[in-house]
Amino acid sequence: MQKFIDELKKVMPGYKWKIDKISDNNFIMAIGTMASGSARISTMCVIKNRDGYKVKEAGYGRRAVWLREFESETLKQALRKLQKYYKEMATEYSNHACCVNNGRKIKSS
Repeated sequence: MQKFIDELKKVMPGYKWKIDKISDNNFIMAIGTMASGSARISTMCVIKNRDGYKVKEAGYGRRAVWLREFESETLKQALRKLQKYYKEMATEYSNHACCVNNGRKIKSS
């Protein structure tokens, strides 16, 4: 159990980690939180099982919904997939925002 927490702290030191569930050696789940002052800005769930790792992340606040989840054989790979997804979505939404912005500037004749 401590080995799992140490692994999480090494890979994601910006989160405060605690073990949430253990199921008969089938899996272990930890929840990590990141806060700014008294505001929770991110909640990460990591589940380690025989097949590897599942990571999912929720946004702002205690009752935020899970945004996305990914699985992989290693913790780093699963986190990389999650980060890549967020970067792709940021680019896509940024492009849409630019189109809307440009559309508001162009006057039709």
